[in-house]
Amino acid sequence: MANELELKYGCNPNQKPARIFMKEGELPIEVLNGRPGYINLLDAFNSWQLVKELKEATGLPAAAMHEKVYLAKFPGKTGDDPKTNNICIIRLSEVYLNAAEAGLKKGTDLEEAQGYLNDIISRRTTDTSQQVSTETFTLDRILKERRKELVGEGEVFYDYLRNGLAIERKGSWHLETLKASNAQKIEATDLRIALPIPQSEIDANPNIQQNPR
Repeated sequence: MANELELKYGCNPNQKPARIFMKEGELPIEVLNGRPGYINLLDAFNSWQLVKELKEATGLPAAAMHEKVYLAKFPGKTGDDPKTNNICIIRLSEVYLNAAEAGLKKGTDLEEAQGYLNDIISRRTTDTSQQVSTETFTLDRILKERRKELVGEGEVFYDYLRNGLAIERKGSWHLETLKASNAQKIEATDLRIALPIPQSEIDANPNIQQNPR
């Protein structure tokens, strides 16, 4: 690879010529098709960072496409456009995970409940060492498998709320501002757990009071 790349333009089409270069060594990127501008490169770097964080956090493949980041589990009906996915209300895997959690909490038929969780894990990998045993069949493990299986589906908030666990938001670059606020960790008893009532509903019924914040 070269140590310099000529760009289509800089921050806007009037900024020509433009380039990126390495003072020492080769560029760590390669353009396979087209001629990017400076903004295209920023989009690509941002997408790469998000995809990298998703893969590290979930252990699942992720991809960036058309300057957007989406999970490869949602490739769309044609396999190349995530905007054409059918709306998923509930999946069989979620039913299995629900049954595993309910069985653990009930305390009876633990072997059957453990089997439901292992069915989900075995779909994902042939490595039998990843499956749960009697000792590792815990609520933490169930919630971890739920995060993997249902990533990107908006379920983790309700999983934590249902089990009385605090929601702690950390690890990603866009959450750094939360460190200086009281919003990085929200306990299950925090009033902010109750989502705001839409203003249109309050306007339609003056007897409704907004949830306290």
